[in-house]
Amino acid sequence: MASDDMSSMLCGLCQKRYKDPRILDCFHSFCRECIDKYVAKKQAKLKFPCPMCNISISIPKSGIKGLKQNYYIKAIQASAAFSTFSKCDVCKSDEHPAGFRCLECESNLCESCMNKHFEADGKRDHHAVTLSNPEAKTITKLTHKTFCEKHKDEETCHYCILCEVPICKECVTKVSDHKGHRYKSIAEGAKEKREKVKPVIQSMHEYLPYLRDYVEELKSCRKLLGDYAEETITDIKARFNQLQDQLLKIRDDLIDDVTSKLNAEYSRIEKHLKQIETTLSSVRP
Repeated sequence: MASDDMSSMLCGLCQKRYKDPRILDCFHSFCRECIDKYVAKKQAKLKFPCPMCNISISIPKSGIKGLKQNYYIKAIQASAAFSTFSKCDVCKSDEHPAGFRCLECESNLCESCMNKHFEADGKRDHHAVTLSNPEAKTITKLTHKTFCEKHKDEETCHYCILCEVPICKECVTKVSDHKGHRYKSIAEGAKEKREKVKPVIQSMHEYLPYLRDYVEELKSCRKLLGDYAEETITDIKARFNQLQDQLLKIRDDLIDDVTSKLNAEYSRIEKHLKQIETTLSSVRP
């Protein structure tokens, strides 16, 4: 990725490289810690305004940690930082270079270690970016199965309509946070979500030309500002040099004036001294 592109991969709040980027419903992203502090400062309970566009954002039931991670940004960061093969952080083998990077653990993994790594508890829902083709920035789900956050060994098979999260059969049949909630299959939930997102994506596509034009305007404005600043600095330096020359001339004229007056006074004093010495010589016995 070009340096200009990487410079745009900064959190809008801290203006630093994203740490645990979270994406809002308006598609703006911020560090989780930054948006957490921002919401706390706003003393928001249910909703808060996006720091960038001021659109009202609903706070998930689980709090700011419930905001979706922006895996696209994490993938770009990983691809930029690891655009070439490196050793696997687990087996350290030269024969099997790392072809993947776990976005949550920030570890480089070969294919063999990747499969083992994501069989471990707590890592089944991790994601990775493919390092073999950094330009593709492909985000890979590192497990074919999605497991329930509450019941770690159970695969998710339903979608809770109220909580808007995937759940397992245990969540439905046993006492849990989702007991008694209406639910549907994950496929139905995913289809419904896709249908909801379609208008947003369509509106984004319609807005893109205007956004691109705005970007060009900003770039043009940036260039004009740079040119104006450079011209202004040149004028300042020229004016400074001009004033400096004038001040040096004034200094030299003043010094010459003082020197001239001093020499005149010296001559007058010398003349009086000679007159006095002549008088004294004439009256000596």
